[in-house]
Amino acid sequence: MKVLKASLMISSVLLLSNCTKPEPEVITQTEIVKLEIPIQPRPREVDLADPNWRVINHENVDEFLNEVKVADQFVFIAISVRDYEKLSLNVSELKRYIEQQRELILYYEKSIRDQSL
Repeated sequence: MKVLKASLMISSVLLLSNCTKPEPEVITQTEIVKLEIPIQPRPREVDLADPNWRVINHENVDEFLNEVKVADQFVFIAISVRDYEKLSLNVSELKRYIEQQRELILYYEKSIRDQSL
């Protein structure tokens, strides 16, 4: 029994010592990797058509009605002065928003460009 224990112990020591190899030395090297994010081209400029605005009053209403008459029917769109002011404010608000978005995009494009240099 002692011989069996001794032989098991010797064989286990030999097996375990055979499996252990010295670990290779770990070398940590810092490398800076620059991101190359392509900057996309900007969308084409907005090309808006100019509407024909007319001011109609009691002096030119007959002339206007003759111009817009199509197949004996009158078709036109009217807007009050107050609603025109609202429309103007809405357009200027859209312009402000677009300009701020443009500046934000330019900021990020410049940040990406500076980072990739």
